[in-house]
Amino acid sequence: MSKIEVNTIDAVSGTSTLTLGSSNASTIALGSGDVQSNFLQPSFFVRLSSDQTISSGTETKVAFNTEVFDSDNAFDNSSNYRFTVPSGKAGKYIFNWTVDVFNSNNAIKNFNSYLKKNGTTFFESTWNTNNNSITSRRFSSSFSVCDDLSASDYIELFFSAGTSDSSSSSIKGTNYNTSFGGFRIGT
Repeated sequence: MSKIEVNTIDAVSGTSTLTLGSSNASTIALGSGDVQSNFLQPSFFVRLSSDQTISSGTETKVAFNTEVFDSDNAFDNSSNYRFTVPSGKAGKYIFNWTVDVFNSNNAIKNFNSYLKKNGTTFFESTWNTNNNSITSRRFSSSFSVCDDLSASDYIELFFSAGTSDSSSSSIKGTNYNTSFGGFRIGT
């Protein structure tokens, strides 16, 4: 067995692939205490820091304004409230979110989460009483979805809650009640 000691291994200029091992190598092992530093990145986790009011039945972008972490500074938490795939980071991503909605009149009759890619809904979750007499003061929903994204694609979360009396509701923003996260799982 041979040993090579270097500080950096890089691909030849003009190439984009660095191959370690050959067809004979099935595993590349890290030494004890070594850390692979960029698995599952980019990654982000954001939350709503205070309640956000939404009108009955109106699709509203959730204004995730607090970053818990954002490995590549790819989530805009100040104006667009969305994740944008950085250059060179295309691939398959998993997104997960929880939305907690409250109505003081005990009048929530339906709610929907809309995950949008480049402005178009590609995942929608729906809860609906079909106008029966069942209504509630508070609901929480959590979902996960996987999608294949290209560089510069952007992902946003929208939410709506319909009420039996047209009153406004609030998306709860305390204690991580409403949060959104995602990470790349591969190409």
